[in-house]
Amino acid sequence: MKQYSITLTPVGGLANRMKAIEAGIRLARKVGSELRILWFRTWEINCPFSLIFEPLLMDGVKLTEAGIKEELTLDRPRRRNGYIPALFEHFAFQARIFEGEATRLRDHGFSFEQWARGRNVYLAACVDFLPKPEGQDFSLFRPIPLLTQRIKKNRQDLGQDYIGVHIRRTDNIHSIQLSPTSLFVDRIATQLVQNPHTKFFLATDDEKEKDTLTTHFGEHIVTPPDQADRDSIPGIQNAVVEMYTLAHAQRIWGSAQSSYSETAAHINHIPIELLTRQHS
Repeated sequence: MKQYSITLTPVGGLANRMKAIEAGIRLARKVGSELRILWFRTWEINCPFSLIFEPLLMDGVKLTEAGIKEELTLDRPRRRNGYIPALFEHFAFQARIFEGEATRLRDHGFSFEQWARGRNVYLAACVDFLPKPEGQDFSLFRPIPLLTQRIKKNRQDLGQDYIGVHIRRTDNIHSIQLSPTSLFVDRIATQLVQNPHTKFFLATDDEKEKDTLTTHFGEHIVTPPDQADRDSIPGIQNAVVEMYTLAHAQRIWGSAQSSYSETAAHINHIPIELLTRQHS
């Protein structure tokens, strides 16, 4: 019996890639195909998978840390690579879908199962392209022991009933516009009136947000001392530690249209509220 395969390139930041990989594994299982995951180091994540997560030990699933060969033959065809991979992919795959189209097709109810079944296909995605009512299962991702120890220490320092706060900034214009810092300041102040002993774990990609909240609330805010940085291995490792520290909070107050906020909540299925400006 011929074995078909899905080649998946997860695209974007940490949470986007986790969403795409989890969906890719579900797709491969549904259609009976093998799955090859290509992990490219880019400006969003300049870090190998192996330095943040344990190997994905699953039958029929193989993750490859992309090197020069993969960059020339299996990367997404773009101006930066002279569209050279398109030539190789044209002959290697019976069908291809790239990330922009994958998101659009997902939103229009496209059947990825029907598309992938019985063919060798290539898919680049930055979203959960197989949405399911109960949410995604991220238990397949296991931070490496070094990071697990740091997550455990954060939890010990914070205690049992801390609230996770994620403020997304930098290049996410929607989060900046829809989830201003004032909403988080007001919500934290209200919570401290109700319970003056509450601690908050703050994860953010903007150092100014750390300064603002610690100035307002002092020792009630616990936030990593490391600089937010996606273009280095330590920076991405810090992002994993922060995500999983958020994931063990009592609940999360997150930013609008942030995959990171949502993924942190879905890891352990804890309540999340996206603090969003109300338009008049």
